[in-house]
Parts: sequence; structure tokens; C-alpha cells
Amino acid sequence: FVSKQELWIVMEYAAHGSCQLVMTGDDGAVQPLAEGHIAAILSSVTRGIAYLHAREHAHRDIKAANIMVHEDGRATIGDFASSRSMFATGDRKELQTFVGTAHWMAPEVWEQSGRYDLQADIWSLGITAIELATGAVPLEGDPPLKVMRERLDPDADPPTLPLGGPFSADFREFVSICLQRDPTARPTAAQLLEHPYFQRAT
Repeated sequence: FVSKQELWIVMEYAAHGSCQLVMTGDDGAVQPLAEGHIAAILSSVTRGIAYLHAREHAHRDIKAANIMVHEDGRATIGDFASSRSMFATGDRKELQTFVGTAHWMAPEVWEQSGRYDLQADIWSLGITAIELATGAVPLEGDPPLKVMRERLDPDADPPTLPLGGPFSADFREFVSICLQRDPTARPTAAQLLEHPYFQRAT
């Protein structure tokens, strides 16, 4: 609502702050979350993405810092500054702006061809899964230009969970199907909600 010359946005209070804050200790060290907790968080986030996508709305900045954790353990998506509605261009609907946070951005967004769709959020969801499980994103610390080269290299393997880590086969598959370079090969958010990984939510 508008008050005088200011726009106010009233939001539900999230007692624990963002997932990024939850993972950060008093000493500044980042601790990964348990897989069951990640499943609970990501199932809530995926439901939120499915809700947005059903209304042809893309968030475009899914990451731990934009996932809010409530006192009862629920997780909700925050920070819609980069979100946009899809709009028709000829017979296709697509997004046409280069926006997001570098390490979470899908390859098709990096291409800067001006054309990508809702499936870019699914890539960001996969990167966020790795972030929650390891405490870092792939290529963390690398400058955006290096990240761009990696994402645009057709011979580079997509990011994945570290080999040998204590991760279930379901979680590895969940991350893998989210991080397919071809956006048309990624499942929709609604399809992801049926993934067996979410049965591990605690």
C-alpha cells in the first residue's frame, strides 16, 4: 500500500531469517544443512515456484539468501525484486531480461540471446540445493566472467554434488535433473513435487 510518498510491502515475519543466515554460525563459518531439512525446505520452495509458474511468473533469483525460514519450520520465497511475468512474443512466451545472481543463473540466461523461460528457475533451484548441502555454490569465489564461460561451454559438465559425499541417490538425481543444460529437458516445478526425494523431508 502507498503511504504518502512511500510504497509499503507488508510481509509475514520469518523468525529465523534466510537459509543463508540459518547456515551461518556466530563465527561466520557456513555449515551445510542435513538432507532431511533440505528436502523440507526445497519442497516448500518448489511448491512456491510451481504456484508462480502456474501464473506465468518467474522469480529469477532463487538462492539460499532469498528463502525465508519461519518459526514452525516452513520455508517461503522472498525478494521478488528480479521477478517478472511472462509476456507473449509472437507465438511464444518468454523472458527477455538479463537478470539474476551470477552463480545461480541458468546457461540460457548467460547466453544473453534475450530469450529464456520459466525453466531458468529450476536451474537456480538445483544450484540452491547444492548450496544448502555443501555450504557453497559451484565456482564460489570465481568472478562472474569465469562463471559465464563455464556455463556457456557446451563441453563442460553441469554442476553436481561432490562425489563421495553423504548424499542419497534420490537427492543426487534431484540435483541432476534440475541442472540439465537444455531447459526443455528439466522437469517443471509441478513435476518435481512428485520426486521421491521430497519423501525425506523432516
